Amino acid sequence: MDEELKKENNHKETSPKKKMSIGKEIFQIGIFAVIIFAFKSSFLGNFTVPTGSMEPNIMPGDKLIADMRCYNIRIPFTSISLWKVADPEVGDIVVFDYPKDRWTNYVKRLVGKPGDVLEVRDGFIIRNGEPFSTSPSDEDFLEEILESGGEYQESNGLFSYTVQRKPHDPMFADDSDLRAFVIPEGNYFFMGDNRDQSSDSRVWGFVPADHIRGKAKFVYYSSDSEPGWFTLPKRIRYERIGIVLK
Repeated sequence: MDEELKKENNHKETSPKKKMSIGKEIFQIGIFAVIIFAFKSSFLGNFTVPTGSMEPNIMPGDKLIADMRCYNIRIPFTSISLWKVADPEVGDIVVFDYPKDRWTNYVKRLVGKPGDVLEVRDGFIIRNGEPFSTSPSDEDFLEEILESGGEYQESNGLFSYTVQRKPHDPMFADDSDLRAFVIPEGNYFFMGDNRDQSSDSRVWGFVPADHIRGKAKFVYYSSDSEPGWFTLPKRIRYERIGIVLK
């Protein structure tokens, strides 16, 4: 009887210590999780692309890693900059907050910086009086691509990348289709590589500098599953895993 009582007293004495130990472990795990999320917010970003506005370079269903410290080091979970690293360059594929809803992230190609004058006609870009070059440069060959749909290379002098066009008659793209944009200080202009099927700065305007999050770097996973939670992929695109974005 005395032995059983002694064991019971010992159990009562040690139980609070065990509870404190468990509570401490949970607290430490919580702190670790916050640090991980803070690191993600400030250094690396993980994004899923739901649309084809950047085809053929980024496909719907691609999952991207973005360098979130490429342009600015920010206080975690905020847009407050601690240290400016670099300015975005024309040609960069950038992740940014959609100007009309900052809870939504977009990924597009930067085509105009603060102070630039852009002219866009039928998807072709003239920046500060200098047109982005195309390959092929032969006008007849380029016209065939526009009429039948297809791809060509576009270059701003620093970067070269593939642009996708849908079939249309370029004869309807006359001077009345020319649109000019003067980019205000502190703002940027973005367009999709799927030039005829992209909602971008041509539609919803300029992107303020503090909306810019990071530079898209590579595809770490890709599938053709429908957007949404708990959707199983029809096919995993193994050939896209590891593609460097440029």
